[in-house]
Amino acid sequence: MLMGVVGMRWARWTVFFLLVGLMCFFLVGCGNDPQAGVEPQEPVIEEPPPPPPPPMDISPFSGQLELLERLERRPVAVMIDNDPVTRPQAGLAQADLVFEALVEGGTTRFMAVYLQAEPELVGPVRSARHYFAQIALGLDAIYAHVGGSPQAHQFITEHKMGDFNDVLGTGFGCFWVDKNKKRPYSTFTSVPMLREKAEQRGFRAGGVPDQLFSFRSGDQALAGDPVTNLTIHYPGYLQTRVGYRYTPSGDYLRYVGGQPHRDAATGEQLRADNILVLYVETWAIPGDQQDRIDMDLVGSGALDCFSGGHLYTGTWSKASVSAPLKFQGQQGRLELTAGKTWIQIVPVGTKIESE
Repeated sequence: MLMGVVGMRWARWTVFFLLVGLMCFFLVGCGNDPQAGVEPQEPVIEEPPPPPPPPMDISPFSGQLELLERLERRPVAVMIDNDPVTRPQAGLAQADLVFEALVEGGTTRFMAVYLQAEPELVGPVRSARHYFAQIALGLDAIYAHVGGSPQAHQFITEHKMGDFNDVLGTGFGCFWVDKNKKRPYSTFTSVPMLREKAEQRGFRAGGVPDQLFSFRSGDQALAGDPVTNLTIHYPGYLQTRVGYRYTPSGDYLRYVGGQPHRDAATGEQLRADNILVLYVETWAIPGDQQDRIDMDLVGSGALDCFSGGHLYTGTWSKASVSAPLKFQGQQGRLELTAGKTWIQIVPVGTKIESE
């Protein structure tokens, strides 16, 4: 009897110890699991490093920082009318450079040059003149116009210029006619379209253009004579009167005929950071039935530079019809404010008022 009771107790303790051992086994086993009690985590994905910034450089036309890829291409030069009935024009506000010079009929015409900007509306586009073509050739520019003088056609052909001439009205896919405007003031173009069609036609690709100007730093002292108002009296029966007024913001507001000269696309008054007045020998072409004019751009002459509210004098020069215009100050360097430059080509002796 006693032995039976002892055996039963022993069996119970044996079962008890077996259960405790099993529990310890499982507890120890779970404690050795490195993942036990750890919340699952999302895999760590390393972000790729950011791409390097695109290469930049200083524009030789404006002195401003620009994408190198935009500077490594040929400029685009577009002839734009300035008959009073065409104002306001489109695209002048975006041009890096604007050249203004006399044509027949007692008025002036513009050649707007684009390197950085890509305006979608430029015009009205008008006909070429050989002295404008000389400047465009010196800039290695693609030249866009609608017709031209006999002298201009001959010059463009002889020098095999990259040329868009919409005289036949075909459009080339980059000119169109605004039917709300009268001819010949109704043809317009787009700089991106001109570049696209130039590539399709296999026009020679460009490189970084030559440095036209030197540009001063923002804190550089100005040494010229203070001048804040400028008026140019172009000769001719229309007596085109161009004015510039210096502003506290450091640029010049442009006027024509005493009225603000505005941009058709934006409605804003045109502005320039620099104005260069080039004095050039100019004369009527003998025997020309349209009273066209000629001017001697090969050689050198005097210039006035208005920049930063000051007047500087210097010289311009052009070594050949295909060479670029060059500009020198009295101290050897003509330093401009970074930005847009308007170049006013005037006959020697033109009345200029400044104060």
